[in-house]
Amino acid sequence: MVSCTVREIEAVSARGGGNSTKLLGINVAFVALVVGLASLSTPSRAETGQVAVVFTKGGFILGVGGGEGLLVLRGKRYPFTVSGMSVGFTIGASSTKLVGRALNLAGSGRYSF
Repeated sequence: MVSCTVREIEAVSARGGGNSTKLLGINVAFVALVVGLASLSTPSRAETGQVAVVFTKGGFILGVGGGEGLLVLRGKRYPFTVSGMSVGFTIGASSTKLVGRALNLAGSGRYSF
């Protein structure tokens, strides 16, 4: 067991022995600041929806295509149409069904359906 008098503790502090206490206080303040700033950050509001598109394309050199799709976001169904045109090596016709996820949507109010 170590016993010290008040004068011995004051003498150690005067010589710089109290630096560890000061560093501990600074470290605690820094950790509190970091935790405080982390709690102020806003959570991401990006959402994920399900999307399905049926696209039909056809042509000879000049290709045209179009189709319909459906976005399901928060239980609501949003139908949409797609269309396109291509120039290049195109001969014949094709139909493609695409199904997947729509990532990082900011919310349905931002889009006009």
